[in-house]
Amino acid sequence: ALAYGAATPAGAPARGVTLRTAAGAAIMAPRAGVVSYAGAFRGYGDIVILDVEGGHSLVLTGLESLQVETGARVSAGQILGAMSSATSSPELYVEVRRNGGPIDPGPWLATGAGGRQRAG
Repeated sequence: ALAYGAATPAGAPARGVTLRTAAGAAIMAPRAGVVSYAGAFRGYGDIVILDVEGGHSLVLTGLESLQVETGARVSAGQILGAMSSATSSPELYVEVRRNGGPIDPGPWLATGAGGRQRAG
């Protein structure tokens, strides 16, 4: 796992967090919002970009399959997709962006799907 702000292999600070998941893990929306993009993107596998309150966007990459489409409204806790089952510890990358710039996703992830804490 790689923490927000930690040095990446390229030397730049990480703009999100990398989390190891269980093989085939279901990935749920941490907040309600609108899917602004769902699909394959460059070398990142399937990704979901979820627009939520306050000008925030959540970027989730590394999924193997998706259960949402671009334009869909999702509720907190709704399954967005699943991780690979071909490896024992697939990695999910999570980035939270506010007004186009990355912010620490920790507060968004710590509260879980039903959390009421707002990111500062």
